[in-house]
Amino acid sequence: IFAIKHLLKYNFNPIITFTNYYNLSEDEIMNNLYSIFEKNNFMLDKENVQIIPYYDKSETQEKQTNSNQNFNPDCMTSRIITTTGVYTCPFLANDYRGRCGSSFKDYSKKVSLETNFCNTCKKSNAPMFSIDFSKYI
Repeated sequence: IFAIKHLLKYNFNPIITFTNYYNLSEDEIMNNLYSIFEKNNFMLDKENVQIIPYYDKSETQEKQTNSNQNFNPDCMTSRIITTTGVYTCPFLANDYRGRCGSSFKDYSKKVSLETNFCNTCKKSNAPMFSIDFSKYI
């Protein structure tokens, strides 16, 4: 909460991402968040919250190869930087299959949807990690 208040002080609009580990309904998650933030005098808007489904990396899934024509995943435009390099998405952070470079000055813009983790985004049929800036215009 302190970090959010600090961001607001400098006119940043915080986007808070939650992973739905317990497969709760979105309404239940939002109601709990509203009560937590209300106690701290912060008015939370739904646009400030991004809820992504939980994906257990230890589970194996059958690799899907069919593609959706309208599918535009986060990995096409987003990048994650870690201590070991630049990766295409949070699911693939520190996984050699998602590594696309060593720094933001030196990375590949090509993306290959070859892992089982890519199925999670395919199933959601929507970007899971990036921000929909059209909500803020």
